[in-house]
Amino acid sequence: SVKLISSHDFLDGVEGYLAGKPNTLLILSRNRLSFFEWLLAKPVAAEFARVQKIPLMMIPSSVQTTEAE
Repeated sequence: SVKLISSHDFLDGVEGYLAGKPNTLLILSRNRLSFFEWLLAKPVAAEFARVQKIPLMMIPSSVQTTEAE
């Protein structure tokens, strides 16, 4: 299962990931974020992914939040 989540919704989704699937692939985009905010979010996302052992992909394009099998 792969979850696509925009970086705008990243912090809102943290609780869900904590209780969610360990193999979730967290994909952050710059959707609805300024470039500066996106840069600030990257280390936060990377640390969260490291602690939760979630594969992390940073992509610059907009992505809708969706669930894929």
